[in-house]
Amino acid sequence: MKSHPARFLLPPLLLAAACTANPASAQEAPTIQGTWTGRIGNSAVNACFTPYSGHYYYQRYLNGIALSSEDGSWKEPDAQWKISRVSDTELDGVWLGNGKRLTIHLTRRAPLQQDGECGDAYYAPIVDAVKYQYSDTKVGALPVRIVKSPLGQAFELKGESAAIRHINDFARRWLGTQAINAFSCKVGGGEEWQSDLTANKVIGNYLLVAENEPDNFCGGAHGNSYHANHLFDLRTGQPVNTFTWLANGKASLEEKHPLRKLLEKLNPRDDCDDDSYEISAPFPAAAGFRFPTSYIHANRACNDEIEVSYARLAPYLSNEGKAFVKSLKR
Repeated sequence: MKSHPARFLLPPLLLAAACTANPASAQEAPTIQGTWTGRIGNSAVNACFTPYSGHYYYQRYLNGIALSSEDGSWKEPDAQWKISRVSDTELDGVWLGNGKRLTIHLTRRAPLQQDGECGDAYYAPIVDAVKYQYSDTKVGALPVRIVKSPLGQAFELKGESAAIRHINDFARRWLGTQAINAFSCKVGGGEEWQSDLTANKVIGNYLLVAENEPDNFCGGAHGNSYHANHLFDLRTGQPVNTFTWLANGKASLEEKHPLRKLLEKLNPRDDCDDDSYEISAPFPAAAGFRFPTSYIHANRACNDEIEVSYARLAPYLSNEGKAFVKSLKR
């Protein structure tokens, strides 16, 4: 499964938005921002400069190396770049390190994306290098293929319908994003990356998918962690916004709303001395909706799910929500 996603997460590396050896203004000088490809000495490299970061990798090894800007040069842990010229199409300079002086010559391959990130031109070799192993299983009666790599695992549905293709496209993009996140994590000082996208269960006409990233340390004082649930309509393959199943939508979870008060009362984590947690969109379970909670990072061990029976939720459901509950009883 191959994918070249458009977005990624990268810890800030405290780099300048643009840097050249010339003191010309940003309006006069071509920006260094964007993706470049070329050589340092005889070695092929790809490099990317964004408003927040600079990094590059040797195409032979695909290991990211962070660059920081200082006094007109870009520095890496054991070397520095002295950039002498940046044009709309080319970058020239020298690499100094380990007693060596190597010529840098790069050509501009692509501008930054609209979101300010490096994008496909830079990350395609990183994404394509991941090796996967496959095994078959079932989720309920739904045939599923498990997709494993050193970064964790995901899934794809077996079949050729348009709905299945939509869901598999989501999973492929997710896999590509994990390859980029793993690369970026190592650039930031981390050692490894693990995450999972799991097809958990079929509920009526819907597939419940869980996304789980445990604590991944990528530099800084704390690790990263992320948990989310996604619901897909198996008839269309489209993701479902379950807020539309609540009569007042997302506002149902705002402070002082009756449903919010009910959820706070039912929160199983009454041992956490923190009232400032967030409640996310619900997802269906066998007997009711579950509402994930999210506490501040220091109290993330309190994150749990608040379950409310369908009968008790009835006054707070929209017509769509009521139709979903009714469909489960058929």
